[in-house]
Amino acid sequence: MSRTLSQLAAGTKIYCNTTLSGEDAATAFIVMGMSEQGNSVLLMPELVYQQKRMNATDVAEYNGCEMDTYLSAETDGFRTAYLSEAFRNCLVPTQIKCYSLTDSQEITIARDIFVPSYTEMGWTSDHPEGASLLAALKTFKGVTNDNQARIANNTAGTACVWWLRSADSSAQFRYVYISGYAGSNYASNLWNWLRPLLSVAPATLVSDEGEDTIYLFPDSAAAYREIDIKISMGQSAKRPKKARVLVDITNATESSVKVTNNYKDESPTWVTVPGGGVATLENTAKTSENWELGLQIYAKSGGRATVQEPILVVETEETA
Repeated sequence: MSRTLSQLAAGTKIYCNTTLSGEDAATAFIVMGMSEQGNSVLLMPELVYQQKRMNATDVAEYNGCEMDTYLSAETDGFRTAYLSEAFRNCLVPTQIKCYSLTDSQEITIARDIFVPSYTEMGWTSDHPEGASLLAALKTFKGVTNDNQARIANNTAGTACVWWLRSADSSAQFRYVYISGYAGSNYASNLWNWLRPLLSVAPATLVSDEGEDTIYLFPDSAAAYREIDIKISMGQSAKRPKKARVLVDITNATESSVKVTNNYKDESPTWVTVPGGGVATLENTAKTSENWELGLQIYAKSGGRATVQEPILVVETEETA
């Protein structure tokens, strides 16, 4: 059954297509939970994206700074450099808070991609800029230590310093250091990394419940370099003894399809579906009340593999 992004728990890993590694590929994101405004789900990449300054001059005002402009630009910015058109169409603006130390004033701006704040990463401040999202990072990493949860690597596996949108002085923005604690640096520093939050429509479809790997499906023709999914195909009171699987897999250099009649068991009995598409299900044992049909589909491509929605035709025993 289809489900939406809003149904995923904070801390869940989800894959979305980006060009983080220089080519179109499924990239790991973390579901951070609902935005404070409540109109979107926030996603944060597991890895940092690029080294980039916050501002051309040492002025630590986020609204309208060089980084804010780069993330907000419809062309020649982050979204066109890294995100597919389908992914961009899923983004929705949400309200975020920014505090100006220069003016001693808080403002609220609407953004769909933005740098996280000091308080959103779990620290306290006299000038909060959003509720803490740290619990999602702890769940994702399976740690209880705050600093360990904040550590982020680049694609080479090196821990990096990454920016926050909160000012520490009129000239410096805060950052998350390589060991997870907070620091600050001048706005024009070129060596800190970007790890943005993306505000995504809650109704965006994701992989079905029960799959080991979850993908964001921003369009009906979702295509990924590698697909490895498990799908529940429904229940039966009578034992399924034979199954015909109809599924269209394109652009794949490697692919396989497996079927089981005890999908809900801790260790389902998987049977590889042969070239003709018909598999004999010899398994006669189950732990659940009903028989549960399931499919496991794997496809890999040097470009973009596509898997259309499968159809399962089943022959059952005459008696339950």
